[in-house]
Amino acid sequence: MVTAYSNLGKLFGALSEPQKAFEYLNKSLTIKAHNLGSKHPSVASSYVEIANMFIDQGGFENALKYFGKSLIIGKETFGETHPFVAGVYNNMGEILLKQGDLDSADK
Repeated sequence: MVTAYSNLGKLFGALSEPQKAFEYLNKSLTIKAHNLGSKHPSVASSYVEIANMFIDQGGFENALKYFGKSLIIGKETFGETHPFVAGVYNNMGEILLKQGDLDSADK
């Protein structure tokens, strides 16, 4: 069910229906958090999916918020130098560059 909700969320995102996309991605996230715990890496991946949906819709501030949630879990679970954490930092940096926030993107 989790995968189906996630796929539906991605589909609605591709169809430029952000409310439905968020609804289904959030359902997937909620189920994962309930069954696996709120600090599980799969929950972090769901936050990344939601962040990517917001990027596709131009919602950069919301994307940063969800990448931030994913980053917290990733750092606690994998450590600062793990590729997952590096990927989240990279995604956040790209958003900040798009927004012209070069000072924050450099950190």
